Amino acid sequence: MDMVGKDHIDPLRIGYGSLDDYWELRGFRGAYDWTHGNGAAYDASDDSVILSLRHMGALLKIDRASDGVRWILGEPRDWGRLEARCLKSINLARWPYHGHNPRITDHGTVMYFDNGTWALARRGHRFPFTKVSAEPSSISSTKTP
Repeated sequence: MDMVGKDHIDPLRIGYGSLDDYWELRGFRGAYDWTHGNGAAYDASDDSVILSLRHMGALLKIDRASDGVRWILGEPRDWGRLEARCLKSINLARWPYHGHNPRITDHGTVMYFDNGTWALARRGHRFPFTKVSAEPSSISSTKTP
């Protein structure tokens, strides 16, 4: 299973932080952290995996059987042929940015930590913990204290 490699995301899609010099400063010349994959959660209800890609500002749900992207929770732009997989917002105050650690709750929702890094620079508000309910084509969200 490729799990979000070049077959899924356009390698020319550059997210906020993808080209930072973090690794260069630590002696790894020419190294970049393109997606900064930092969390995964298995969803037994439909045999899929939800991946957190910090530098892409998105969660992706990948079907294990087909290796295809079921949906993308992230700002719906610059996804190329995957743009149709972006969830439509029902009540999101803003799209997530630089998230971490997705988890499936007992109720089938996804809980994750949203750093909101790029959103702070662009919009000035932040909701650190977010619970989302994803249907096949839309998303709703609630902030948690």
